[in-house]
Amino acid sequence: MVGRFGNAKLHVLIARCNLAAHAAKRFSLFSSTAAQPIPYLADPMGEDQLISDRNKSAGAFYELDKARVIGILRNLRKEPNTALSFFYYTKDHGFPHDVDSYAMILQILCTSGLNLKLRALLEQMVSSQVDMCFDIVAIFDSLSQRGWHSGAFVRVFDILVKVYVDFGMYQKAIGLFFHSGKHAFCPHERSGNFLLNSLIDRGKLEMARAFFNELKRLKLHNVYSFTILIKLLCKERNLVEATNILKEMEDMGVKPDPFTYVTLIHGMCSCGRSDLAYQLLLVIRNSGMEMGNISYNVVISAFCKEAKLEEAEVVLEDMRLQGVAPDVHSYSSLIYEYCKCRNFSRAFSLYDEMVSKDIKIICSAMINGYCEAGYAAEANRLFISLFRQGVCVTQSACSNLVISLCKEGEVVKAFKAFEMLLALDVTLDELAYSKLIATHSREGNMTKAWQVYQNSVQKGVPTDVIMYTALINGFCKAKQLREANTLFIEMKAKGIKPDVVTFTVLLDGNLKECINQAVAKVDNEKETGVHGSIYTNSSDLVSILPSTYELRHLEVYSLEAISEKAI
Repeated sequence: MVGRFGNAKLHVLIARCNLAAHAAKRFSLFSSTAAQPIPYLADPMGEDQLISDRNKSAGAFYELDKARVIGILRNLRKEPNTALSFFYYTKDHGFPHDVDSYAMILQILCTSGLNLKLRALLEQMVSSQVDMCFDIVAIFDSLSQRGWHSGAFVRVFDILVKVYVDFGMYQKAIGLFFHSGKHAFCPHERSGNFLLNSLIDRGKLEMARAFFNELKRLKLHNVYSFTILIKLLCKERNLVEATNILKEMEDMGVKPDPFTYVTLIHGMCSCGRSDLAYQLLLVIRNSGMEMGNISYNVVISAFCKEAKLEEAEVVLEDMRLQGVAPDVHSYSSLIYEYCKCRNFSRAFSLYDEMVSKDIKIICSAMINGYCEAGYAAEANRLFISLFRQGVCVTQSACSNLVISLCKEGEVVKAFKAFEMLLALDVTLDELAYSKLIATHSREGNMTKAWQVYQNSVQKGVPTDVIMYTALINGFCKAKQLREANTLFIEMKAKGIKPDVVTFTVLLDGNLKECINQAVAKVDNEKETGVHGSIYTNSSDLVSILPSTYELRHLEVYSLEAISEKAI
């Protein structure tokens, strides 16, 4: 294959190839059919000659064949960025790179440690696979013929697996492992574990199970492979088989580590069997393996979610007896659940215990618990106390507080909490902003509603149809229809689709204003005696509706709502 190029940039790159080799030496690159050297590679001053040639004939073309392109890339191997530029330039100008030229540039990037650029090239290859004249796996055949060392094979293989996963091409990724058997290299176990875990996380459970069997056949499994399999079985709620994996590991001489046990404990808890999880924890501990507080915390949290607070307290006490120090997570689940069931005395007792042990205090659990139990006032008092002490509270707790205060009609306190959060540079979530805006809009306080909205925009909080509709409704009720209509235009410009509520409040607001103007006109005519007609029904009234700003918008919104099938 021969490509033609008429741009001086190509010549500059080739001249740099000459300078990158031995500036004083001459070298030639031969095509597959003729031993003709490329003239401008024979002279260190080739770049000047190229410029001269271009001046002589601006339309000159230079021919490159496959062997010459690969030769140029080979001589640029110590200048990987230049080699990559040359590769892309020739590709963009029509040179049909094949498996060998791709293999050469991959080899250069790999041996140079340019992993990001290596990944970018592989991503491009995968995305444009249909336009390539070869299958990507053929790259490994070409690299094998070039006598590549196994480390480089593994690096390209590892990155290509991740690229296939990112593109959702799981069968292609699995196929790489089958293909690896053709070459004298063995993929790293981490590549198999990465793919196995990705399949499980994306819900490809049957595919993951089959792939695990393939990993065992290739002897690419290790303790992490079995741990990931346990995770898979727990997702399938197959706790019996998941537990049996421990026996299989023992038979194969693979020793489970603490992470393996934590995974199984977590899986049991996720299936609502926290009692089994605690029994397993005791068995592991009695076998002499030290288990950290993560295992205990998982069980405590599970018991709390099942409303088994006494059992959770037993695990907490067991931690203390075993010399495992409880941390903030050990306490937070219990505190939250005690607040939820309104046992505030026990919640504060645990809180005081945390303080006495100098455990980092996170009071978000207590605030969330108060809010869940319907005690927004108590949650607010605790928040104010923490604010004065400079104690940080999580975004979710702050958002729950504002929402709870709004629900209980404590608008002033909700806005005060909002102002305090501004001082702490805490950003509420989308729901809290919408609730605060809607509450102020219902109260008719559009100044504060607009202030909250502006802050949400500054903080980069996503604006949705609920937030816009609340503002539009408030402005309509305040008879500020121009502001309402402007917001409607703004939300559509942002790609936010109005719903039936949005159209309803807009139509209602504009219609009421039109009718008010019509009634005022009738009253004025009656008083002045200008109009002698008597309006006896609604059709008479509609006939004198003034052609106003509001009426024009009323017509537009009606047609738009009908076309959107929103009403």
